[in-house]
Amino acid sequence: MKRIDFFRLWRHYGCWILTLWLAVVGTTWAQRTMPPAPPMLPTLRLATPGAQLQPSTPVHLESIRIDTEIAGSRAVTAVEMQFRNPNARVLEGELQFPLLDGQEVVGFALDIDGRLRDAVPVEKAKGQAVFEDTIRARIDPALLEKTVGNNFKLRVYPLPPHGTRRVLLRYAETLPVDHGLRVYRLPLDYARKLNSFALRILVQAAEFAPQLAGARPQGLSFDLKGIDYQAQVERKDFSAQGVLEVRLPQPTRPEVVTQTVGDKTYFIAEVPASSETAARSLPTQVGLLWDASGSGAKRDREREFAVLEAYFKKMGQGVVHLVRFRDAPEAVQRFEIRQGQWTELRRALESTPYDGATYLGGLKPLAGVGEYLLFSDGLQNYGDDRLPRFDAPVFVCAAAVQSDPTRLRHIAASSGGRYIDLNAVDAHSAAKSLLTRQEHIVELGGDGVARLVMASNYADNGRWRIAGELTKDAATLRLNLNGGKAPRILTVPLKREGRVAGFAASAWAALRIAELEAEASTNRAEIRR
Repeated sequence: MKRIDFFRLWRHYGCWILTLWLAVVGTTWAQRTMPPAPPMLPTLRLATPGAQLQPSTPVHLESIRIDTEIAGSRAVTAVEMQFRNPNARVLEGELQFPLLDGQEVVGFALDIDGRLRDAVPVEKAKGQAVFEDTIRARIDPALLEKTVGNNFKLRVYPLPPHGTRRVLLRYAETLPVDHGLRVYRLPLDYARKLNSFALRILVQAAEFAPQLAGARPQGLSFDLKGIDYQAQVERKDFSAQGVLEVRLPQPTRPEVVTQTVGDKTYFIAEVPASSETAARSLPTQVGLLWDASGSGAKRDREREFAVLEAYFKKMGQGVVHLVRFRDAPEAVQRFEIRQGQWTELRRALESTPYDGATYLGGLKPLAGVGEYLLFSDGLQNYGDDRLPRFDAPVFVCAAAVQSDPTRLRHIAASSGGRYIDLNAVDAHSAAKSLLTRQEHIVELGGDGVARLVMASNYADNGRWRIAGELTKDAATLRLNLNGGKAPRILTVPLKREGRVAGFAASAWAALRIAELEAEASTNRAEIRR
C-alpha cells in the first residue's frame, strides 16, 4: 500500500473526501473565538484489492461545486467533488483527515448508478462489518468513521478504471469572531487546476451587506435577493490559492431559524446578551482540583499559573484545599493565602509528578469550600464515565491542546460555574472571565417549546445559542437570567413559519449529543436515537 499526498485540500479548515453508503459519525458544536491553526494535510492511501500493484497515475480531483448557507453565526457548506481514476484497474481509496473544533459532519452522499445516495449513521463495529460485506457482494459502499478526537477516516470502493466518482459532503460550523465580525473562511487551494469550479454563498437576512476578503475569485460579489444576500461564480480551468473570507457584522437583534423534519419543527435561536460585567466576591475557602495524570504534563503551566496569580491577588486572604488526582484523588492539602501570596502552594504544584490515568468521577465535595477551581484536560481514561457532583460552583480552566471540552463544560455548567478555555484567550482575558460576574442563563423555559438545549449558559461572543422543538405555530422562549445587576427574564418570540434554514434540526441534534456525551456510556441509547 502506497502513501501519497492526494491534493492540497483545505489547508486551514480540514477536509473530506470519498464517501458513502454508510456513515459512522460524531458531532460537536462549540464556539471558537480565535482564528484556526492549520491542521495536518489529508493523506489518501490507495490499494488494489487482492494485489500489491500500485496505480501508475494518481487519482485526481477533476471538478468541485460548493454551496454555502449562512444564517446567524451558523454556516453549512456542501462540497460536491468529482474524482477521476485514470488507471486501468479498480482502486479502493482511504482518506484520513481532521476537522477543527466547531465543525461537524452533518451529511454526505456517494453517486450510485449516476445518482447521489445519502448515508445513514450506524455504530462503528457494524459499519466496518457491513462495508467489508458489501465489497464481497460487489455493491458500492463507502464508510466514514470518527477515529480519535475530531479526526475522521473515509473509505470508498470502487474507484472505477478510467472512470469517475462523485462525493457530496456537508459540514456545519459556528463562525469564529474576529474584531467584532463573524468570519466564514473557505480555502480554495484544492488542486493545481480544476476542469470546473462553481461557488454559491447565501447569507440569510443579514442586517448589513457581507464583506468579501482574502482570495476572491474574479467576478464574485454579493447582490441583494429579497431579504438575503447571494454571491455566485462559475469557472472553467480554474486554479486558485489562499482562503476566501466572508465577514459579517454581529447583528443587534435576536436571530431565529426553523426547520421541519417529518412532523417535528426545530429551531435555533441566537440571543444577544448584555455586555455588562462586575467584579465578583471570592470565598475565603477554595478547593483547587489539580489533574496530575500523565496527560496533565502537556498542559500550559505558564498560563495556568498566570490565572492563579490573578485569582489569589484578588482573594487576598484565604485558604486553599489542594486535591491532586489521577485514577483516584490524593489526600487534601491545606495552604494559606496571605496578602495574595501563594508561594508555598506554587512550589507544591511545580513539584507535582504527572503519571497514571485520569478519573474525574472519583472527586468528592469538600466541607466548607465556597467554590472550586478545576485544572484538567478532561481526558478521562479510567473507570466509568460518571461525572463528579459538587455542592458549590466549579470554575474549569483548560490549558491543553488535546482535551475533552464537552465533559469539562458539563462539569462547569451543572455546578453553576464557568468553563474557561485558556488556549482561546490570553491570560488577562481568562482571569477577567474568572474574576467577574456576568449575566448567564439559570433556567430555560417558554410556551410552545420543548426539548430545549443550549451551547452554554454563558454567552459566546455576546450571544446565547439555544435550540429546541416548536409545539405551537407561535411560541415564546423564556430565559431566566442571573449575574447581572438584578435577576431578570428575557423572552424571544418564535414562529413555525419564520426564517427557514436547512440545519436547525442538525444544530439541535449536535447540541443534544454534546450534552449527552459528557456521560456517553450512560446515555448510549439516547445518543443512538
